[in-house]
Amino acid sequence: MCINSQRRGDIELFLEKAEECFMDFKNKYKDILFLIISGGEPTINKNLIKYVELAAKNGFKFIEIQTNARNFADKRYTKELVSAGANVFFVSIHGHNPSIHELITKKKE
Repeated sequence: MCINSQRRGDIELFLEKAEECFMDFKNKYKDILFLIISGGEPTINKNLIKYVELAAKNGFKFIEIQTNARNFADKRYTKELVSAGANVFFVSIHGHNPSIHELITKKKE
């Protein structure tokens, strides 16, 4: 399942349909236990915790967040995300030292 949108407003609209989407997906593919949330930086989406809660409620056992992990510096946010059901984390590291990482990501620490 991949939800991709060219317009930011569509992300908010998807929240309204997320539970229906997860239920339909699980009904069609009962053996699928893994959900990967990625694209851009998922932790900046204000609804991420709600998406994770809905995914867990609808039977996904492994909920992966692909992230740069910058927002995990906020321990409260990280605990909320884990409590919601996120249990696998794929962290992007774009270099073996800060200068290479910054060159690739165009972002200084």
